[in-house]
Amino acid sequence: MAVFGDLFRKYLDHGLHCVPIGDDKNPIVKGFDVWSDDGIDEKTADNLEKSYANLERIGLLMGKASGLVAFDFDYDFSDKKSKIKQKEFDLDKQYVEREILRMLPQTPAIKVGKKGWTRFYKWSEEWGEHSNYQCDRQGVRLFDFIAWHKQTVIPPSLHSIVDGSPLYYKWIGQDLLTCFDDI
Repeated sequence: MAVFGDLFRKYLDHGLHCVPIGDDKNPIVKGFDVWSDDGIDEKTADNLEKSYANLERIGLLMGKASGLVAFDFDYDFSDKKSKIKQKEFDLDKQYVEREILRMLPQTPAIKVGKKGWTRFYKWSEEWGEHSNYQCDRQGVRLFDFIAWHKQTVIPPSLHSIVDGSPLYYKWIGQDLLTCFDDI
């Protein structure tokens, strides 16, 4: 089995609802957002588990179904700026990241990928529907607040292949299943 097959049932047994993720880091299953409210029923879970056991990526539904939200920081220019501006960007990224971290509450659940990090927090009914938020700066994404009818890819999913080598998402410290009650 691969990542999806190894983790799908473990997460579901903890009340955390997951979806199979394709190479484009989007859910393979159409209409997955309907599960964001009430979760995945047992028949659908059995179907997903059997059909996608060999996938290398798994995404966690955010919002009511799993009781979590995520703050995703991926401030990255990569191919959009020249080397001269890259130095300016690096200094700005450090400042923006430091200020964001100063404002966010602590959490033991943090994943890292190629460009940034994602911190997980408990979902609240008070946020209601449509509580996703994206913040861009000069055409570059700073962060996403992922909370309703969305998912985020979780470790140890395959992030990408870089120079022929696989790059995986990783947990910093504890994995989500271990620290869920402490979020």
